[in-house]
Amino acid sequence: MTTPAPTKSALLTALLNAPASKTLFVSADGKTITAGQIRASANALFETLRTGSSPLYVYTGSAARLSVALLLSAMTGRELIFLAQANASFCEAISDLTGENALGEFPGPHHAINIADAADGDTQLENNALHLPVITFYTSGSSGQPKLISKPILYLEAEVLYWTKRFAGQFDWICGSVSHQHIYGFLFRIAFPIMSGVLSGDEARLSWRMLLAEAVPGKRTLLVSSPAHLTRIASEEIAHPDAISTILSSGAALPTEAALAAHETFGLFPVEIFGSTETGGVAWRQQSPDGATYWTPLDGVRIHTDAAGQLI
Repeated sequence: MTTPAPTKSALLTALLNAPASKTLFVSADGKTITAGQIRASANALFETLRTGSSPLYVYTGSAARLSVALLLSAMTGRELIFLAQANASFCEAISDLTGENALGEFPGPHHAINIADAADGDTQLENNALHLPVITFYTSGSSGQPKLISKPILYLEAEVLYWTKRFAGQFDWICGSVSHQHIYGFLFRIAFPIMSGVLSGDEARLSWRMLLAEAVPGKRTLLVSSPAHLTRIASEEIAHPDAISTILSSGAALPTEAALAAHETFGLFPVEIFGSTETGGVAWRQQSPDGATYWTPLDGVRIHTDAAGQLI
């Protein structure tokens, strides 16, 4: 038995109520990571981190380990700050980052997230009162210096629920080239898989050969990508293009040439998501051979222009 999650959080409920043996992520070497392992891993770190009040700075290349950090935030009530990188110079520039609140994979002192052995089975989480996590992301810095944007978990879940309903039953596997340390990657490589129950790759993979190694005929794959990746499609590395059911792209507008190249290779146009760290997803579109590129607002998004003609 596990501690029940706050009733309003679909993501925490899925993490805590999934059978211990349910596989959530698959590592690059084919090892499965279950819900029970993620819960046991969070429980193992709880006593060490429960007394602190400062935010937890998290960096890890593993979606499963980031899910452990999410559970720790719910158990301890500590804010999570996702770092886009963890090299020494970047970490030294963060004044309140210390070995006591660094969680994941850092060059200096930190708390490692070790995934529990599958043989450990399920675990009883020690905290009876779970908090609703607040996750803070760094912006891309494309329009200035990167800044911190905080998002309550329910805000993030609202967007994911839109996509889980839209894509219900369409995928058996999720893989991606984008980092889950950013909002787009977190939404579609962690929250979406856990909330929808679809298996996902544990690590982002940048080469097309590695990315699509498990995209085989008969397995319907959602590819979470970006313009930076889709402008460099390596067709010779793609053995089974028909295994890709849907391609997502976000971070910038996808050049028409890249959209056409994706259509030529995979037989479909990517679904582009327009938004930012500050706003979350705002609208979506799919380009077409005739050049139509209209954006459709997501459900619940209201769009208008101000007196100067700027989009709001």
